[in-house]
Amino acid sequence: MKRVLFVDQSQVLGGAELSLIDLSKQFPGCAVAVFSRGEFSDRLEELQIKMVDLDVAKGLKEVKRSGGRITEVAAIPALFSASVKLSRAAKDFDVIYANTQKAMLVAGIAGKLSGKPVIWHLRDLLTTDHFSNKLIRISVSAANHLVLKVIANSHATAASFIDAGGDPTRVSVIHNGVDSSAFTDLSTDESTRIRNDLGIGDAPVAGIFSRIAAWKGQHVMLEAASKLPDWHVLVVGDALFQNDQEYKDSLFRIVQKNGMDNRVHFLGFRNDVPALMAACDVVVHTSTSPEPFGRVIVEGMLARTPVIAAQGGGASEIVRHGENGFLFDPDNPIELRQLLYQVASDDTSGLLESAFAEAVDYYSVDRLVRDVRDVITSLNS
Repeated sequence: MKRVLFVDQSQVLGGAELSLIDLSKQFPGCAVAVFSRGEFSDRLEELQIKMVDLDVAKGLKEVKRSGGRITEVAAIPALFSASVKLSRAAKDFDVIYANTQKAMLVAGIAGKLSGKPVIWHLRDLLTTDHFSNKLIRISVSAANHLVLKVIANSHATAASFIDAGGDPTRVSVIHNGVDSSAFTDLSTDESTRIRNDLGIGDAPVAGIFSRIAAWKGQHVMLEAASKLPDWHVLVVGDALFQNDQEYKDSLFRIVQKNGMDNRVHFLGFRNDVPALMAACDVVVHTSTSPEPFGRVIVEGMLARTPVIAAQGGGASEIVRHGENGFLFDPDNPIELRQLLYQVASDDTSGLLESAFAEAVDYYSVDRLVRDVRDVITSLNS
């Protein structure tokens, strides 16, 4: 089996990092190179996954998705310094596997310096909703010249890469897998305890699970709930950046304006997400821009809780309306509210069993690992 050196830029635990943890646990002898220490590296240490700290200079870490000439120029020395460090670390491995966009730039150069093949796991939609035109061009050009294989986490992600000029012959679509083990022993007693602790009781409750950011659309759920006086809302996740904090403040204003202080529960980041999802009557995904994948949707399916998702991107690849979940037009609280009424009144037991079976079977970590191994093996051909 090939020895894999994974690379990730993030200090925090996002969906990309959770997926990488699931992957790395299944590749004996692997290591994960991180740009710097943080919540993600702490989790790697807890799981006893070998880690390489690249100690990347500030200049590269400060490059934003929106671009900016000054920060981009300042990042060049840090980019090459990190690439040299990674190339040295790669000597004991067969493949360099970049898990994020900045990691791909570093890994691509390191691959040329070390002679190791590079794979990029593309987990972002390369559109101007998320990135500047300049950063999209840089990323696609680097991938076309420095990366042998691009793994896209959805057909939507693959299409965004190809539409931006990416080489389609390098692309394989592999949907994410989610570890189902945390969802197997959920009990009604635990759901009752959570509801009672939060003062919800038997009232209907919708849960929204993601970091707090404008494009994640928590405001859509709150606006829908403002006209649903019996419903409670769990907001699980928090703001990570300054502009996200400003958006979070705007959510507080929506709650106060509509007198929902006793019905909206801001819980921050939690380690008991499966139990919280199982305690909800509905898991709601409200992104106003298309999601690359939509991990929270699969988690809701595993929790046997009805899922309502904003259509577009990866979400529309996971959810088939009326079969394993429900879709609504993004940024449309009226349509969302109507679906909440519908889900609360309909018998969804058959839909939930179908959704759970699909999540366990197709969106499994075993299938993800098998498909990724096939791509790594194909590097020999």
